Amino acid sequence: MSPPEAVGIPLRQLAERCGAELSGNGDVLIDRVATLDAADKGAIAFLANRKYRGQLSSTRASAVIVAPSDAPATALPKLVAANPYATYARVAAILHPARAVTPGVHPTAIIAPGARVAASAAVGAYAVIGERTTIGERAQVGAGTVIGEGCSLGDDCVLYARVVLYAHTQVGARTIIHSGAVIGADGFGMAEEGERWLKVPQVGRALIGDDVEVGANTTIDRGAIGDTVIEDDVKLDNQIQIGHNCRIGAHTAIAGCVGIAGSTRGSHDQRAPRDRGRHNSLRRDLPVRLDSIARRVHGHLSSVAASPVAARRRGHAPAAFDRRAAPGAGARGPQRGDLTVPAMDIHEIMRHLPHRYPFLLVDRVLECDVGQRIKAVKNVTLNEPFFQGHFPGYPVMPGVLVIEAMAQVSAILAYVTRGERHNAKSLLFFAGIDDARFKRPVFPGDQLVLEAVELNVVRSVFKFAAKASVGDELVAEAQLMAAVRDVQT
Repeated sequence: MSPPEAVGIPLRQLAERCGAELSGNGDVLIDRVATLDAADKGAIAFLANRKYRGQLSSTRASAVIVAPSDAPATALPKLVAANPYATYARVAAILHPARAVTPGVHPTAIIAPGARVAASAAVGAYAVIGERTTIGERAQVGAGTVIGEGCSLGDDCVLYARVVLYAHTQVGARTIIHSGAVIGADGFGMAEEGERWLKVPQVGRALIGDDVEVGANTTIDRGAIGDTVIEDDVKLDNQIQIGHNCRIGAHTAIAGCVGIAGSTRGSHDQRAPRDRGRHNSLRRDLPVRLDSIARRVHGHLSSVAASPVAARRRGHAPAAFDRRAAPGAGARGPQRGDLTVPAMDIHEIMRHLPHRYPFLLVDRVLECDVGQRIKAVKNVTLNEPFFQGHFPGYPVMPGVLVIEAMAQVSAILAYVTRGERHNAKSLLFFAGIDDARFKRPVFPGDQLVLEAVELNVVRSVFKFAAKASVGDELVAEAQLMAAVRDVQT
C-alpha cells in the first residue's frame, strides 16, 4: 500500500495551526517533512539536536523549524518554537494525515449477535468480535484481529491487523494498538504445592486509557484479582511485557524490550529507556542511575537484570527454578517466593557479614529485596578511628572506606540472595570496581545512606551498582564485583 499523498500548505497556515512563530516568507508552500540533509524544495526540516546545527547552512529545505536560539543561524523561512521536535510532530501530522477509512464490516468478519459495532466503525477481513463487546464511533479493527466477549473499544481507536483483546478488556478513546499486541492474557500466577505448581485463576481485567499507543508484539496481562491499568497517554514501544496488576501512570513512555514485573506501580510522566533483553521494573524508590540496568529513580523507571533469584517473588518464580539454583537455601534464608526480607539491626548484620569493629561499616539495613536491591545506613561519628589521622583539624571519611561501606552492603545482598550467612568455609571477596565517582565528602555527624542493586550473577560472581548519599546529595557511586571463594582457616 502506498503512503498517503502529502498536500501543500502555506507556511503561514502551518504556523497558525501549530502555534509557532513565523519568520520569513509565509507564502512558501510546504508539502512534506524531511531531514535537514535530505530535504529539497517543498519540504520542511527541523533542528532539535544542536549537533546537526551545521546542516542549517547547507539544507535545501523550503523552510525549517528551529528553537529561538538557532533562528539567527539560517535565512530560510522558518517556524520558531521552544520545542522544535514537538512542532515538527504537529506539522508532520498536518502534512501527512492518516488515510480516511471507509466504514463498514468486511463480509468475512465474524460479529457475535450480541456485539454492538458503531455504524461509522470499520471492521477488517476475518476479524472476530465477541458477545457483548462494544466498538465505538470511527474505530478501526484490522484484519484478523480477535476481540473477546465483554470488551469495549472507544471512539476513534485503531487496532491494526492481528491484535488480540482477551475477554473484558477495555480500551479508551483514540488509542492505537499495533499488530501482534496481546492485551488481557493471563498473568504468570502460580501457587506452589509440594513439588507442583497450581495455576492461579486470573480474574481481573486489562484497562487501557485514552490516547494510549501500544507497540507491535507488546503484551499486557490481565489482573489476577483487581485490574491491570494503563492510564491515559501512555506510550509503549514494541515488544514490552507488562505483568498482571501493574499500574502504568499517565504520560509514561517506555522503550522497547522492557519487562515490567507484576503488581508494579508507576507514577505519572515517567520514561524508561530501551533495554536489551533485561527484566525491568517500574520501581521508583532507588535514586541511582545505572548504565547496565535502566533507571530506578524518582520520576524515572527502573530495570533489574533478570536472574533466577531476581524472579523469585510471590507468584513469579521462573519455570525452571528449583532449590539447587540457590545454594545454601534453607530454613534460615529467604525462601522461594519471598520478595522482601525484614530490616536488619546490627546483630543480624553481623550474622551476614564477617566484618567486625572497627571495620564494620553498616549500622542498619532498612530495606532488602531478595536478588534485587538493598538500602542501609552508616551513622558517621567523630569517634570513628580513621578521623584521628584523616585529616586532623578537618575530619573527612576516606573515600576508600565509603566504597568499602558500599561493598559491605552489596555483600549482605549477595548473602541474602544466596540464602546464606557467612561461614568459615567461604567468603565473599571484592573482585573489581568500575566507574567509581566521588561527589561530596562525608563528615562527622552525617548519616551515610548506602544502596545497591544486583545487576547480574554468573555462577558465584556478583555484579552490583552501588551508591552512597547524604540526604539528597550524592556522595559516591560505582559498579562493584564480588566473588564467593572457599577459604581454609
